[in-house]
Amino acid sequence: MVKMCSVRKISRKGLKSTEVGYFLAGFVEGEGSFNVSLHRKDDYKLGWQVVLSFNVSQKDRTILDMLKDKLKCGIIKTRRRDDLHSFDVTKAADIVEKVIPYFSKYPVMSRSKVVNFEIFC
Repeated sequence: MVKMCSVRKISRKGLKSTEVGYFLAGFVEGEGSFNVSLHRKDDYKLGWQVVLSFNVSQKDRTILDMLKDKLKCGIIKTRRRDDLHSFDVTKAADIVEKVIPYFSKYPVMSRSKVVNFEIFC
């Protein structure tokens, strides 16, 4: 006989702020990305612009709404062909003033994500 697992909805109302902080950091560790890219800009002194972005994609929008609510920035977009939701922060001020401080307070733990975050900072 196969026992079926039941799925419970988690209420955010009873969670402490620090619990939510570490929960979201753990979630981002598995599903998020801190990106650094270079864009060719002929009008820049060195010819390149450094662009930072933070992204998390999921089928279920609930966690993305929590991230947007906690960080107080970013946008959530939905790709219609597969109903995939994406939370993106691309504004430099939001990255510096909100994303980096948040993940400095609630750090990611895996070595690869820590290195990625350090490069991002």
